[in-house]
Amino acid sequence: MNNIVHVLLIEDSAGDTRLVQEMLAEASSTGWGRPAFELETVETLGGALQRLAQGGIDVILSDLDLPDSRAEQTFTTLQRHSGQIPLVVLTGRTDEALAIQSMREGAEDYLFKGETNSSLLCRTLLYAIQRQQIKTMLRQQAAQLEQQVAQRTAELDQANNMLQKELAARRQAETALQEKNRHLQERIKELDCLYGISALAEQVGHSLEDILRGTVALIPPAWQYPQVARARIWLEGRPFASDDDFAPSTWCQSAPIVVQGQVLGQVEVYYLEERPAADEGPFLKEERRLLNAIAERLGQIVERLRIEQALRNSETRYRSLIETSPDAIALADMQGVLFYVNPVFLAMWGYAQEGAVLGRSILDFWHSKGQARAVLDDLQSQQGRTGETVIRRRDGSPLDVQFSASLVHGEGGEPLCLRASFMDISAYKRVQQDLAREAALDAALAALYAPLISPSSSIKEITQTILEQAKALTNSPHGYVSTIDPQSGDMHSHTLTEMLHGACQISEEKRHVIFPLGPDGRYGGLWGHSLNTRRPFFSNEPTSHPTSTGTPSGHIPLRRFLAVPVHLGDVLVGQIALANADRDYNAWDLAAIQKMGTFYALALQRKGYEEAQIRYAQELARSNAELEQFAYVVSHDLQEPLRMVSSFAQLLERRYRGQLDDQADEFIHYISDGANRMQQMIRALLTYSRVNTRGQDLVSSDAGLILERALRDLGLAIEESGAQITHDPLPTVLADPIQLSQLLQNLLNNALKFRGQDPPQVHISARREGDDWLFSVRDNGIGIPLEHSERIFEIFQRLHTREEYPGTGIGLALCKRIVERHGGRIWVESTPGQGSIFYFTLKDAPTQGTAAP
Repeated sequence: MNNIVHVLLIEDSAGDTRLVQEMLAEASSTGWGRPAFELETVETLGGALQRLAQGGIDVILSDLDLPDSRAEQTFTTLQRHSGQIPLVVLTGRTDEALAIQSMREGAEDYLFKGETNSSLLCRTLLYAIQRQQIKTMLRQQAAQLEQQVAQRTAELDQANNMLQKELAARRQAETALQEKNRHLQERIKELDCLYGISALAEQVGHSLEDILRGTVALIPPAWQYPQVARARIWLEGRPFASDDDFAPSTWCQSAPIVVQGQVLGQVEVYYLEERPAADEGPFLKEERRLLNAIAERLGQIVERLRIEQALRNSETRYRSLIETSPDAIALADMQGVLFYVNPVFLAMWGYAQEGAVLGRSILDFWHSKGQARAVLDDLQSQQGRTGETVIRRRDGSPLDVQFSASLVHGEGGEPLCLRASFMDISAYKRVQQDLAREAALDAALAALYAPLISPSSSIKEITQTILEQAKALTNSPHGYVSTIDPQSGDMHSHTLTEMLHGACQISEEKRHVIFPLGPDGRYGGLWGHSLNTRRPFFSNEPTSHPTSTGTPSGHIPLRRFLAVPVHLGDVLVGQIALANADRDYNAWDLAAIQKMGTFYALALQRKGYEEAQIRYAQELARSNAELEQFAYVVSHDLQEPLRMVSSFAQLLERRYRGQLDDQADEFIHYISDGANRMQQMIRALLTYSRVNTRGQDLVSSDAGLILERALRDLGLAIEESGAQITHDPLPTVLADPIQLSQLLQNLLNNALKFRGQDPPQVHISARREGDDWLFSVRDNGIGIPLEHSERIFEIFQRLHTREEYPGTGIGLALCKRIVERHGGRIWVESTPGQGSIFYFTLKDAPTQGTAAP
């Protein structure tokens, strides 16, 4: 290190500048191999930057609050322009958060005016230079190492770059596709389960046992949580499970397998662990419907297999079994002419006598003649055929059926006739349709969820999404989504279909359409009917509806109409209306649009909350800005005269102590002591005012580790008082770590200060109370009278003189402010002469995350 250290002092206080000169001169004169300090001074940040540009500076010693720069700006600017010159902060601001931030961002040290002597200042400057030299050497070594590593890895990076881009693009595409299809796949897998069971039943050569084992394997993937779902089928006392190590659990749902009115077994689905609550315990209502459909289908399969087995076993029983079969069965010759039908066949097609059927071609009873001809051709070429079709009954009504066509052979294996059976699967199809509708509704509501929760979504965007999904869900080409003005009561339609704009001859300048409230307080027309009654309704013959007032010139013809009023509590806030679907509207359509109306109401409510929150945030920001400005004035402008008094009082004391009379020494002491106490009170007041404005985020904080830090900071006071401080295991809480340390340190310092004749004994503990932790700090001090138990938490309230117990009188007020910022409360229970117990509450920390020390 050079024999002369060039120090740049940035300080606008003449007294503080003179004091630093004295300290450095004194440090240089003590010898011990220390270099001499050459001090240059500037008063502004601009002057400092000009001097740094000239070079030749070894270390910077700077105040933070300068005439042309505030603290944060001063430090950031010096860091940017000082290069590798070490920076030491010397300031009168006792802002712990600012000190921590400065050290983290590169300050070599942070000294407080009034607490620094010549020896400490000298050591700090020399250590700062040494640390900077070590850092420079380490950076050079690190740069060399990084260059070597870069050379070794360049080829690998180049080779992997293209692969990483392709993988990232593929992952992004896969993630988007998976999210888009996730909800739909949940419903599709239920349909796959039912189709899979039917496919098992129709495969030639499959036994009942094969079908049941295949079915239990198909069931778990169709449930909401397939990874923990297991299935078991009981049939006539025999179990068929989806796993070899199957074990029942508490979470189960089941459905009976009924054959000809007799319960032969049941289908069971278990979850291996508890799942979130749904419609039936952890199960959905759709899963109950699917389970019932599976049990019903298995009953039909078992019944059909029994009939087929009976037909194979006994020719005598053949006709009786066919006649009692739940399926419609027909026998025809090889040309397809019917010569036998069972009663179910007649009932299924709507005939009373078999004479009206026999002798006719089986093609006459098949809605799709092409499909029927293909089946007949397959049978005549010795091939069986199964599938699904729609038949038309005698009255013209459609019916969904599952058919199975095969040949009946004689004893010698020759084909005798054709056999066709038909099973009514309309109920099963209704389940499919319900599942498909529910899947479509879920997909529509999912599409509404993103714009609903997005803070950036406007009401216009939300209503547009609602209209698009409502149209797609009901196959409606026209519609609108509107809001109701709370002042006038008029309905404003911001979102209409494009076709409706053109058909109604609405110009681009008048996209905002108003449906006025009538002078009688009622709305007119079909659209007003749902608003007046506050009930949703639909009409598939709107022109004949009692409230219809016709359509204006140029309006599209109205063939079907559906309207849903939107409420927030008892307040009418809007309407969703649709028109001219390609089919009749029904109750399901109405219920689906009502659910969308609920989403719309939530969106309107959220927008109201957001507007109120924005207003509150603006007001809070303005208030915080004013408070911050006040804090700056207090921290710099009000403390500057005090620092001047304190600095020159120290100079007087250093130069003239003992040279004047005793009274002069006493006056100098009073000046210095008064200035110091005033600075302490201002600093304490600043700390109190900044609890809310300068606090850190509340994070998971280990109270035990924070207490250990507080005890280390109070180590000297604990040793001098002979105190014994103990504590129980302390929890992890949601807190600002710095403020929690300050809270514990103030309470402990209070216990050490207000002690009796015996050495202080302090114990800290915490116990759980609901979602909070109740902390207690117990001491054996002098205690507090009951009538002062509230007063001690007020700012600058003292129960004793400063000569008895020194301090600012703000410690407990600061504790209260910190606890209240954390959403807790603080109080004291005490008996004079026997000690006190300070209680405070803090919120429990969330389970995930890392606790701050």
